Amino acid sequence: MVALIAALGLAACEGGEEATPTSPPTATATSVPPTATPAPKPLVYVVNEDDNTVSVIDVNMQMVIATIAVESWPHYVAIAPNGTKAYVTNGESGTVSVIDTATNTVVSSIPVGMDPTEIAIAPDGRTAYTANFDSSDVSVIDLGMGMLTATISTTTEMESMTNAQGVAVSPDGTTVYAANKSGHVSVIDPHQGMVTSTFHNAPGLTNVTISPDGRLIYLGGHGAMEMGDMGGMDMGDMGDTAMGDAHPMNKDIWVVDLNTGELVATVSTGVMPVDIALSPNGSRAYVLCHGSDELWVIDTAGMEATATIKVGDNPFGLAVTPDGSRVYVANKNDNTVSVIDAGTNRVIATIPVGKGPRGLAAR
Repeated sequence: MVALIAALGLAACEGGEEATPTSPPTATATSVPPTATPAPKPLVYVVNEDDNTVSVIDVNMQMVIATIAVESWPHYVAIAPNGTKAYVTNGESGTVSVIDTATNTVVSSIPVGMDPTEIAIAPDGRTAYTANFDSSDVSVIDLGMGMLTATISTTTEMESMTNAQGVAVSPDGTTVYAANKSGHVSVIDPHQGMVTSTFHNAPGLTNVTISPDGRLIYLGGHGAMEMGDMGGMDMGDMGDTAMGDAHPMNKDIWVVDLNTGELVATVSTGVMPVDIALSPNGSRAYVLCHGSDELWVIDTAGMEATATIKVGDNPFGLAVTPDGSRVYVANKNDNTVSVIDAGTNRVIATIPVGKGPRGLAAR
């Protein structure tokens, strides 16, 4: 037996290197796909001028789910491209309230110019611009730092008071356009921090909207005089004029080709088209006429009206949802918001909000 064991040991040595013990197989972790980030809840933010609040509407529930106190005499609101913040201009306070949309609370306040009206945010979400009515300029806000970084005057040699009211940023973020009540559009290079040119001449401009492809700019306004300039007179007694034939109420919007600078269309609408919003693909222009309590739908291919929708009393602001399915209109005298189905062009709901609703934004 000893000889047999010795023989086996010798054979093992002649067979070469010792066999290396093998480790038990390691379990391979199962690959788990990352959890998809849920889409933000679709909301509409409505600025209520007369009670210094913002109403938050749940688009699916069609009701107000939160009311946020802001500063004095708020006008308009814009939502950051990523939907995490809403920015509200406060006219009397001369500030912008910053709202966290996750908690619907004001998290900061940014001083800007005098009586800021409309606000626009650059596509990259880093910069915001406010049109300041009383100081006739545009404030530039660094949203990362939360502070004013520049002020750009919209006055000219001929006009010391232009009353900037509307503002928009080109889709590539390289140009800012300010609509001035005095009657011209200021073209601003934000990198140079200055007005590089002006165009158009229509007294009472209130709104400037740019097509998604950046090729066209839509302009609207109330005309030479506002409702507040009529000394309490009933508009129904005035026909289509305010304070006499010298100051007609506007009933047109203008479309300018930004490549050529030429006026390419004048589209007839209702009385005093103060706000314009485009569908996401730019195929429709929604024109809010607060002098005739109507929302006009314009086919932008033919630049012709395809529908007229009656809304509430003295509508002043509108917003289109990101998917283009609904349009929301703020009715200032009714303290309501009209909800329009974009497929049928019909009002499908009327939602009570705060007092004197004006500007809206949807996310």
